[in-house]
Formats: sequence, structure tokens, C-alpha cells
Amino acid sequence: WYAEFLPVCRRGPLMAAVSVGWPVGRATLIIASNAIGDAWRYLVVLAAVCFSALSIVILYAPESPRFLLVLGDAAAARRVISNIHTLNRSAPSWDSDTHLCIAPGG
Repeated sequence: WYAEFLPVCRRGPLMAAVSVGWPVGRATLIIASNAIGDAWRYLVVLAAVCFSALSIVILYAPESPRFLLVLGDAAAARRVISNIHTLNRSAPSWDSDTHLCIAPGG
């Protein structure tokens, strides 16, 4: 869902970095678990802390504008996009005649 929030010019490299992150993270975990040995409980605690942090981030993440459009709530989608522009300190690139839509087949 986060891909629609990425700048178009950087979307490919950032998605590739995320895709590489999974196997790198898995390899790091395997190496760490071998280094720690019988103290595996520390890794469980670390995973719980990371999961808690991610849960907090998800609570405050904006709703997907595309999902809101699928639900038929274009006003909420426009508000989310406006809020993102505000956070990025940029001006929305639409006027009052602009309509949000979902591309056919998307």
C-alpha cells in the first residue's frame, strides 16, 4: 500500500530496496541467532519491540487514497492527498475541476 505514496521518479529503486530487505533481514537474523546461541529469548524480545513500533506507525499512517476511491469516498481521498502535500510542504497539483479516479484495470 505504501508504493502509492512514493514519488514516481523513485518508486522503482525504493521498491527494489524493500524487496532486497527481506532476504537481507532474514540472513541477519540467521547470523544473529547463530551468534547468540541459547539466548534466543533476546531475539524474541527484539522482534516484539519491532512489532510494537510498527503497530504504532500503522495506527498513524494515512489511509490509502486508492482504497478510499474504491469505496467511493473521493472527498476522503482528496483530504488524504492534501494532508500528504501539507506534510511535504508542497502545493496540491489540482484545481477545483480535477477529479480523482482509478485507472481502468487498476
